Amino acid sequence: MTLHVAILLAIVATSFTLLVITYRKKSVYSSIFFPIVFLAIAIYVLGFVFEAFAYNIAQGYASMIVKYCGLPYLPPLVLLTMLDYYRHRPKLPVVALLFLPPAVNTILVASWHINSIYFETVNLVSTVYFTQLIVQPAPIHYVFLVYDYILYTLILLYAIRYGLPSPVKRHNTIVLIFSMALPVLFYITYMLELTPSQLDFTPYSMILTLSVLAYAIFRLDTIDILPQAKEIFLDNMDDALVVINRKRRLIYANNSAKELFPILQGADDEELLSDLLPGLHESMKLDDDFELELPGESGKDSYYNFSQKHISHNTKTVGYCLILRDVTEDRNKMKKLQAEAEYDGLTEIYNHSTFNDLARKSMIIAEAEQTNSCMFYIDLDHFKKINDTYGHMCGDLVLQNVVEAIKEKLRRSDLFGRLGGEEFGVFFTNIPLESAWILAEKIRQSVGESAITYQGKKVSVTISIGIAISEPDQDLTYVALREQADSALYIAKNNGRNRVEIFTNGEN
Repeated sequence: MTLHVAILLAIVATSFTLLVITYRKKSVYSSIFFPIVFLAIAIYVLGFVFEAFAYNIAQGYASMIVKYCGLPYLPPLVLLTMLDYYRHRPKLPVVALLFLPPAVNTILVASWHINSIYFETVNLVSTVYFTQLIVQPAPIHYVFLVYDYILYTLILLYAIRYGLPSPVKRHNTIVLIFSMALPVLFYITYMLELTPSQLDFTPYSMILTLSVLAYAIFRLDTIDILPQAKEIFLDNMDDALVVINRKRRLIYANNSAKELFPILQGADDEELLSDLLPGLHESMKLDDDFELELPGESGKDSYYNFSQKHISHNTKTVGYCLILRDVTEDRNKMKKLQAEAEYDGLTEIYNHSTFNDLARKSMIIAEAEQTNSCMFYIDLDHFKKINDTYGHMCGDLVLQNVVEAIKEKLRRSDLFGRLGGEEFGVFFTNIPLESAWILAEKIRQSVGESAITYQGKKVSVTISIGIAISEPDQDLTYVALREQADSALYIAKNNGRNRVEIFTNGEN
């Protein structure tokens, strides 16, 4: 009996030690039920220690009560631990309901001398091994036993559904199931009266259970189940993360990736990336990080920085992490800054520096292609009078209206910019002088016929246009062409405004 008690006390001590370790080492992501599993085991085995020292039926039954303060709680604790493992823990009322049958079980056992419904008979027997209670279960005992096995069945089903198919979770799942299955198998053997002298060796199975759980704790990091901290971080990170093995088969996709690529939500592990996301698969051929453009909601494209990291083991590549970081906001900010640098804020056409730079480059290209260049210099007539009469807000509206009227007559390829307060420039290449004149007249007429309504009054304005053309053999610079267009505009102003003038050899 001394060896028997020593073994049981060692199991109890080990259980309490693992309880302390799991409690002290657990993080906020750990299962709160995992340490309590060791407490339930310790209480259950401690009941066998008391049983070994029992000298009468009363003492023996007291040890039975101690056992049932631990044993019935193991199935729900294990189930909740596994649910935490797969992050499917039920709400508090359901958790409470899971522990209700074990609590009733304990109460029925503790009050058996009053109710006499849990066991048919209870006898204390001294064997060559140790003192043991031999009980004859009543039907109600089997009701609670069925409940326990229902919970163990749920544990197995959850493991098959969520643990075994996943390469990441599979190892931990098998270890945890094996550790919990051992006591069940020993207890079934005892219930079927297959043990020598009807001895209950279930507490001895806890040696193996605790050994397996200790291995899981210290070697597999089971305290932080998976560990959950990593899984929660990966699942909830803003960047889309897709992990594939060296054969380009899917291993894992976080929530951001599933939101970005809905096809991943129903994808099974080990599916080929080329079948799921052929575009992403092709992108892997590029070694450097680059920006990926993807269609977004409402027709607006989204932009992602794509990078891939090799997963190596023993200097061999075993997989890849594909990371897509949403840079749409940064890209839009960059576009806004670029627009502010290139475009006029009021009229939303090129500002003077951008217009001059693009016109200069276009003129160089035109000379290389042996085609002419043409520039319109446009100025609003008596614009100061509008500002003085109606105010600058009205003046801004007039400027915007003029720009819209001019844009209606231009092609997309034509350069159009604001050169000053009420001065605008238009630049073309490969246009005959007669066509330039006709276009300028259309623009002048269009502006003159347009008007805005401001404070109940119609406000209109006319424009004057100066035209200058550079032929390929003239070897004229852009600055000179612009000065010629400005001179033609000056002549239009002097000749009465609201007219078009062409620069020819320095005079009209």
